[in-house]
This record gives sequence, C-alpha cells and structure tokens, in this order.
Amino acid sequence: MNIAVFARELSPNNYDKFQSLMDTINQRGVKCGFYRDFYESLPQELKSNLVLEYLYDSIPEISSNVDILLSLGGDGTLLNSLRVVQDFNVLVAGVNFGRLGFLTATKLEEKCDRFVDNLIAKNFSIIERATLKVSSKEIDQSFFAYALNEISIHRNDASMLSIDLKVNGLSLPTYWSDGIIVATPTGSTAYNLSVGGPLVTPDSKVTIISPIAPHNLNVRPLIVPEGSSVEIVTHSRSGYYSLNVDNRDIRLSCEYPLTIENGDFKLKTINMPDTNFFDVINEKLLWGEDRRNSLSK
Repeated sequence: MNIAVFARELSPNNYDKFQSLMDTINQRGVKCGFYRDFYESLPQELKSNLVLEYLYDSIPEISSNVDILLSLGGDGTLLNSLRVVQDFNVLVAGVNFGRLGFLTATKLEEKCDRFVDNLIAKNFSIIERATLKVSSKEIDQSFFAYALNEISIHRNDASMLSIDLKVNGLSLPTYWSDGIIVATPTGSTAYNLSVGGPLVTPDSKVTIISPIAPHNLNVRPLIVPEGSSVEIVTHSRSGYYSLNVDNRDIRLSCEYPLTIENGDFKLKTINMPDTNFFDVINEKLLWGEDRRNSLSK
C-alpha cells in the first residue's frame, strides 16, 4: 500500500500522536509520502524519525501509485485536499487532529493500530460526497470554484441583499437577507447548520438552499434534488457582494448572475467500521441530550 500524507502545520500538542501514527504505518511496511509544504513545516526532530519515500506538490505527480490520501487535521484540512485530489480516483481518509471534526471524525487516541490495520485490510466503507461548482463571467480559472461543504453569498456592507433564485429555470420568491447558502449533504453540518438548515446524511442525493438572517419571516430552507441548477442574481446598494466557496472568498459585482451546479467529480472518503453519521452528530452536537432526566438519576 502507498499512502500520501496531506496536512497543514501541526500543533506541537499533536507531535506525539503524529509520530505514533507514522511509526505504526512504517511498522506495517506501508510506503508513505508527504505533501511538501507540510513536511517542510515540521521540526527537524520529527523529520529525522520519519521514513520518507517521496515528497509531492499535487496528486498528478504520484496518482498512478497512491492508494489513499491521509488527511491529518480538522475539517478545513480535508476541504483543502479537494483541490489536491480533483480529477483523480484517490480515496481520502481523515484523521482528526483539530477540534470539532465532522468530516475527520476518526480520533486515534488508543486505536492507532486498529486504524492502520483497517486501512491496509480495506476494512472500511466508502462515502461518495457530492461537490458543487459555481460559474460566472466574472470568475476566472485562477479561482478554484469547487466546494465540498457549501457555496454562500454574503453582504459586504450594512445593507441587506435582495437575492433572486431560479431552480432548474423556475423562479423562487425574492430572498431579502444577509445572504444565502447552497450546500451539499456533507455541508449540512457546517454553515448550513448554523443558520438553522436541516441535517442531511452525507449519502443523500440532494442540495440544500438556506437563507442567512432572512427578513422575510415566512422564508425557510429548501431541499432540491441533486443535479439541480441554481441560478442566482444578487442586488445590493453597493453593487457588490462576497462569494465564499468553502474556505475561499472573492468579491463580485451584482452585474453578472451566478450558476451553481453539482461538480463533475465526487470526493471518495473512507468511513471506518466503528464510525457512522448518527454517532458523530450525537457526539459533536449532543443530539437529544436531556439534562433534566440525566440529573434526576
């Protein structure tokens, strides 16, 4: 097996966990390469203990040999890996070295051996996560226009936005709000959750449209089928608004409409046998926890 490690800068608090994981991988005879920027950010004492097979800057350099991309960090790190694996059939395994971690739900702690052994034995399921792509005459090719979580529009001054939407050519009522979110099922636990949007299992074939702080009290989040085309025309007093694509942003004028559609690829993530969506939201969101009954016991 050949594993490519992808990560950003590690906190010193995670050095021991990282070293334990790498030691376990090496003991199993697995070839391991590292994303160049991440490797160069490591202190020398960690580098000296690593078995380095290769360094890489992008998956195309190594795509014919890599079985798994191992994303170490939080959900933001896994989101960044989308650009690395685009157009290549590489499985992504996320390990939580961050905080909340819906996408990187696996925490190693004392099960480092079991995690690596499951990877080698391919004892896991695969979740194919839909992506979104935004297009506009104003967005050039230098901007990575794909999202795993969501594409959102925001006001960038004190005035609310007026947002006109069409879904598959059919007009919706105008949204008067601070903005709007178009999210994948994966993104239902991200920004969409914060604005009161629905939770959706990651394998659902849907797209979620949720307003941000709507001034219309009768406006609610909307679920449409995966594959729907969402056309958006935004109006603001300043003539501009902010577009966020996962953790990247750009300032656009209201002159041109946006079109949001499903991306032409999906991110294939590894799901370990002891992890499922409902257990994750139970743990992360304290789903259904009832302090009244627990305190009375």
